[in-house]
Amino acid sequence: MASPITILQSGLVIGRAKNSIDGMMLDMISPEPQALSLGEDQGILVNFISSLTFNTSGQLSIEQFMALFDCLFSEQLQCPEDECVLLVLPELFNGQDHLLHALFAQIAVVYPHLLTHSLSRIFPYGSSGNLIALAEASRLLSVDAVEQVWIIAMDSLAEKQLLLQLAQQQRLLTAQHMGLCPSEGIVGLCLGQSEVGVVVNFSAMDADVEGTPKQALTSLFTQVSAESSDSLQAIYFPDNGDETLTQQWLDAYPLLSAKISQHTQLLFPAYHTGEIGAAGGLYRFLHIFEGFKNGLLSGNILQCEISAKAFRAAGLFSWRTWNGSLLQQGS
Repeated sequence: MASPITILQSGLVIGRAKNSIDGMMLDMISPEPQALSLGEDQGILVNFISSLTFNTSGQLSIEQFMALFDCLFSEQLQCPEDECVLLVLPELFNGQDHLLHALFAQIAVVYPHLLTHSLSRIFPYGSSGNLIALAEASRLLSVDAVEQVWIIAMDSLAEKQLLLQLAQQQRLLTAQHMGLCPSEGIVGLCLGQSEVGVVVNFSAMDADVEGTPKQALTSLFTQVSAESSDSLQAIYFPDNGDETLTQQWLDAYPLLSAKISQHTQLLFPAYHTGEIGAAGGLYRFLHIFEGFKNGLLSGNILQCEISAKAFRAAGLFSWRTWNGSLLQQGS
């Protein structure tokens, strides 16, 4: 059985939330989206970090990601040095060695010891990669391979060509139309083993390939239904206002019916953060951890992740107390 894990340090910058305290209060005090013009008669609403540059180059900008690192390490956290770091990146990096090499080259100059540990890994799978990174962190801590593990997830939708494409598909939030609110952010968590904390009971990732849409979530929800011994007390979905994304989990949702009760909560943090891509999965896990810690969550919690392109993931979490028992609903 996996050992409980706890969060030793945390930091985040999401849109105009400049730290973990602000980030955890977004469901109560969400900043108003800002208007952005993409051209004639194309006005959308966004929640970008005001100090960062909007990318109009038409291609992925390594400088944007380095700027996100600076947001996290300049004021909130000291950059890890020679420690195990699991770095979660958007799917745009998956299979693109030239992009990864360009990013690593910049990291080697600015943060030369960030990724030097022999167990450090890259997860270029979008938000879904966070659940695999969490499972890997839990495994490393359970076998005492390391004393602590860092997970850092980052992404930015502040890219003009991407937004033009989403606008053409009518998937963006405007004054007249419901849709996703583009944002950007970075989340960093330092995890350690603990007698009290979150237990990763199940984590799996799959991918939809061309010609087999929606099969990944179907498979994952079937596995979750088999793995969860009790009803799900809450499910964290990546909904962001985009109907296309919502429909993906709705189609597979009936497969969880045996684990759904009248008490099951459905939670959608991305409505408050805006869409932060690969960083969203780690933010939702932080939300789950704080929910357990503060007595707002108990029992089995499911986190579902749907990356922008192909990858999908699901994770089952529970909370183990100081005496080794699992915190159940109503306890």
